[in-house]
Amino acid sequence: MMAVERGDAASAYNVGTCYGRGYGVAEDPDKAFEYYMMAAEAGYANAQFQVGNFYYEGRGNVRHDYAAAVRWLEHAYANRSDREDIRAAAELAVCYQNGLGSPAKAGESPVWESNRKRQNPKYRKTRGTLREVGGTTPQG
Repeated sequence: MMAVERGDAASAYNVGTCYGRGYGVAEDPDKAFEYYMMAAEAGYANAQFQVGNFYYEGRGNVRHDYAAAVRWLEHAYANRSDREDIRAAAELAVCYQNGLGSPAKAGESPVWESNRKRQNPKYRKTRGTLREVGGTTPQG
């Protein structure tokens, strides 16, 4: 907790995960959100993804807010350090294609970075998910 008090975003994210999943503490989605938000505001992409999910799903005392979900998921996608991590892009695609939180972007999907993604098993799974919700996938 000392690292969190010093403003360490990764530590805040890890504490949020502990509360979110009940690792070593009682599961508490509201405390999880508090720590995720600390890390998200510091620019930590994984925390931004989690905050976006809280708004998307309306977990704990966090109400559904698709506009906030899209904002945080866009930050998570832009700030991710692992270019293979497409979780935020997948969730954004669902939001964009269904007009959730960003009507101006309805029908769009995030730009995929390379053809190499098409060979990634995570990408293939995402493509199937998009088809299930009536979306489209990149051509190629």
